[in-house]
Amino acid sequence: PEFVLHYPGRPIDYTGNKIIPEAHGKWIRLQPSNFPEDAGQSTVPFFDAREVVAKFPIRGIGMEYRGVSDGHTGGFLVPTLKTYRLSDDVKIDSSIGQY
Repeated sequence: PEFVLHYPGRPIDYTGNKIIPEAHGKWIRLQPSNFPEDAGQSTVPFFDAREVVAKFPIRGIGMEYRGVSDGHTGGFLVPTLKTYRLSDDVKIDSSIGQY
């Protein structure tokens, strides 16, 4: 299923862009920005080019959509890293080091 962008404006012209849970697992069509505001000069959604760094082992990578839930901004495609939670597999013996 597709997450539809309705008359998508340039995302840099909007504030309050956030991760949209409704877009999870759906595809988003690259398309021109809306004609009344931008004359279709931009391809949206934009790609978020900020550096993504993990300080822990990585268990997966993905993409999320950041925009507004009504689809009136082109939004951003955001790369994400999923880190491995070591506490699920590493057991610490609390008796070590006790006198």
